[in-house]
Amino acid sequence: MPCPVLTLAAGALYGVPMGFVLASISSVLSAGGSFLAGRYLSRGWMLEKIALNEKIRAVDDAVSQEGWKMVALLRLTSIVPFSAMNYGLGLSRIRFRPYLLASWLGMMPGTLLYVYLGSLAGHLAGAGRPEKLWAEWALSALGLLVTVWVSVRATQIVRNALKTAG
Repeated sequence: MPCPVLTLAAGALYGVPMGFVLASISSVLSAGGSFLAGRYLSRGWMLEKIALNEKIRAVDDAVSQEGWKMVALLRLTSIVPFSAMNYGLGLSRIRFRPYLLASWLGMMPGTLLYVYLGSLAGHLAGAGRPEKLWAEWALSALGLLVTVWVSVRATQIVRNALKTAG
């Protein structure tokens, strides 16, 4: 099942605070496991795939130069699918701890957005609490706008970095 679907479900079932914690922990554990699998279990196969894919080679070059900062920016964008990114970054020279921390921080805005949208869907389906106050709606809208802006801006930065690396 795609990760966004599970993250939406976490919001619908558990609400924003608990859904965010559960989805955040789950996503970082999944990213870490895939990273380690890429690094230690499927290295030969993955190196062949990297050699054939220009986009992945450019990401690898950028990560080698920028390290955890590039990982965090990649997590804020959807240029490379997360599953491929996890395995591919396992082949890069970045160490595990900086990768994991940067992944966690970079995935937070998207995770929060999906959990929030899931909680809204849960409320609309009748599983929610009474109406929100206007201040809650205003803060929710502001949070949504900031998340979208950060995602768009991070995508621009990553694309520029990939152009210069490739």
